Amino acid sequence: AKSGKDTGDATSAEEDLVAKTEVPIRWFAMGTAIAGVLVVIVAWQAFGIAPWFGVLAVLMTFVLALVACRATGETDITPSSAMGKIMQLTYGKLIPQNPTANLMTASITSGAGVAAADLLSDLKSGYLLGANPRRQFVAQALGIPVGTAGTVIGWYLLVPNVSLLNGD
Repeated sequence: AKSGKDTGDATSAEEDLVAKTEVPIRWFAMGTAIAGVLVVIVAWQAFGIAPWFGVLAVLMTFVLALVACRATGETDITPSSAMGKIMQLTYGKLIPQNPTANLMTASITSGAGVAAADLLSDLKSGYLLGANPRRQFVAQALGIPVGTAGTVIGWYLLVPNVSLLNGD
C-alpha cells in the first residue's frame, strides 16, 4: 500500500507538470484586458465609436466568441457571420443611422470569434500531436504583433491614398 507521502509526491509532480505545460489563467486575463482596452481605443479613435459602446462591443464579443468556440468544437464550422449579425442587430438598435459603428462592431465580433475558434483548433491539433500547450500559446501570442505590423505595413504599401479605393 502507498503511504500518504507517496500520494502527496505524485500529486505534487502532477501539479508541477500541469504548471509547466498549461497556460496560466492570469495570462488570459491580462491579455484580454490589454486587447479589450486597445480595441476600445482603436474603435473610438479610428471609427468614432463612443468608448462605452466600444466596451459593450468587447463584452458582447467575449460572450459571442465563446459561442463561436463551442459551435466550432461541436461542428467544425465557425459561425462568424452569425456572430457579426447579432452585433449588427444590437448596434442598429442602439445607434441607428450609424453604419460605421454597425459594421465595425460586427467586424470586431466576427474577427475575434474566428481567431478564438482557430486558436482552439490549433491547440487541439497540437494536443493530438503531443505539443506543449504553453509553448503553442506563446507562439500564437508572439504572432499577434508581427501579424499586426505586417498587415498595417502591407495596407499602406498597397493603398497609400484612400482615394485609390474609389477608382478615381
